[in-house]
Amino acid sequence: MEDGDAQYLAGVSEASYDFVHSSHCLEHLRDPVEGLKNWLRVVKPAGHVIVTVPDEDLYEQGHFPSTFNLDHKWSFTIYKPQSWSPKSVNVLSLVTGLGPEAQLVKVELLDATYRYDLPRYDQTITPIGECGIEIVIRKRPETELATLGRQPAAGDVPEELRIHLNQYRDDIRTLKTSNAATQPFKNTQPI
Repeated sequence: MEDGDAQYLAGVSEASYDFVHSSHCLEHLRDPVEGLKNWLRVVKPAGHVIVTVPDEDLYEQGHFPSTFNLDHKWSFTIYKPQSWSPKSVNVLSLVTGLGPEAQLVKVELLDATYRYDLPRYDQTITPIGECGIEIVIRKRPETELATLGRQPAAGDVPEELRIHLNQYRDDIRTLKTSNAATQPFKNTQPI
């Protein structure tokens, strides 16, 4: 992907895929913004782009260019006002820069198995070491862009679904009526 990041996915039509998944690729592109824009471009409306990148503090650990992967062109952080890395990309700024069709669904630091007590070491070479950031972006359909959000579907609800939803209402009314004299979370009787 070195020569021609701008042409990356050039042969793929818009709205071709239900989702795009990228694990540890964005940090290798010359232009991560261009790469992410193209991934979003080829996803269908209501489709998802799932991206995992290394977290700069947990993977690069204060050194850039990378000493653990010489091909890394960028380091990533969920958000910091200032970074030690001269090539740091704030994920929140990156996603919000994609425009209104990019709905950030999830951003998570993947550090459940990271051992913070170890000295500087590439923990990804161990069977359990993870030190990444997972990003999930949903491509908003035109209707959501026009209404400035996700609105309930228009039209009548099918009879079978109406029966189920109304049963939930009936069940709640019954519970409230039958327990009117008992305050919730106050019953201390033996079980």
